[in-house]
Amino acid sequence: MNPDIEAKLQSILAKHWNAAEGIKKKGEVGKTVVKARKAEITELMSHVKTWEAELVAEKAKVSHLEWSMEHGESSDYGKA
Repeated sequence: MNPDIEAKLQSILAKHWNAAEGIKKKGEVGKTVVKARKAEITELMSHVKTWEAELVAEKAKVSHLEWSMEHGESSDYGKA
């Protein structure tokens, strides 16, 4: 094969090879970003569940205090 043609062919193949490798690396970066986002969402959902449980506890406390006030009973809530 003619050396000039071979050099041009290798140049074209190298260009396409590098382009394919770049696409592959971008895909890997994208997967890493998605995993990080999913982990962040999981953490935030955990916080939300904790806050929901705290809200339920506070509502129960308020209900107990309201019941105590209606029935003239003292409550230990809020005393230090």
